[in-house]
Amino acid sequence: MADNTRPPEGTNNGSKKSSSPLRMGIIGVLLVSALGVGGSYLYHSMQYEKTDNAQIEGDIYPVISRIAGKVAEVRVRDNQMVARGDTLLTLDRSDELVRLNMMAAELQSAQAAVSVAQSQAEAAHAAVSAAEATNRKEQSDLQRYSKLLKQEVISPAEFDGVKARAEAAAAQLLALRSRYQAAQAELPLKQADALKRQATLQEAELKLSYTALTAPANGRVAKKNVHIGQYVAPGQQLIALVGNNDLWVVANFKETQLEHLVPNQAVIIEVDAYPGKT
Repeated sequence: MADNTRPPEGTNNGSKKSSSPLRMGIIGVLLVSALGVGGSYLYHSMQYEKTDNAQIEGDIYPVISRIAGKVAEVRVRDNQMVARGDTLLTLDRSDELVRLNMMAAELQSAQAAVSVAQSQAEAAHAAVSAAEATNRKEQSDLQRYSKLLKQEVISPAEFDGVKARAEAAAAQLLALRSRYQAAQAELPLKQADALKRQATLQEAELKLSYTALTAPANGRVAKKNVHIGQYVAPGQQLIALVGNNDLWVVANFKETQLEHLVPNQAVIIEVDAYPGKT
């Protein structure tokens, strides 16, 4: 006998109908959320231009060695903040100190030579003054004895003696004047040599100061390319500093984004290193 019993009508159908409103509500919420997000994005895209092609830039100060030498000490590390004038690293001072001492000794010798030349010039001048006085006396005697010879008051032999002394005095004066002129000419040469030695000493002092490399400005060590014991050459960049006073953002937009961009517009900047902060 066939069993024609059927489950009561509406049992399963009622279950399906009761879940449909919930499903429709969820779909509705999702649609509204999607429309809200899409509308917000559309509104934002119409009001703002955005680019990820941007970077922070600032003044770069290279720290460059002016002389050749071996690195003796490095006092900074990457990303360290430094102030203008801080010593960043030092080079070995031994060679420059030796050179400085040599130049100081040469200057001292040159200055001593100037003193000697001055003394010789002064002595030569004094000798010329004395010889001029002697020559005046001998020439005066010669004139006087010449008159006496004409008057036959003195003998020719006597006159010859006076004449010889006058001629010797004149020759002596001429020789001393020549010596004085030579001393005068020598003095400027000695003085010039002393000035040259002094300039060389100043150069040695300057090069010694170059063994200490200091920060040219306030900033942060962005790139340190130097190590203790390393031999560096003149003109070699050892450290790069990024100034902390003036920083700016360089943003690159597409040509289609430039239509409504004008100078002095306010911008919103988000840095990847600090998510969530603007």
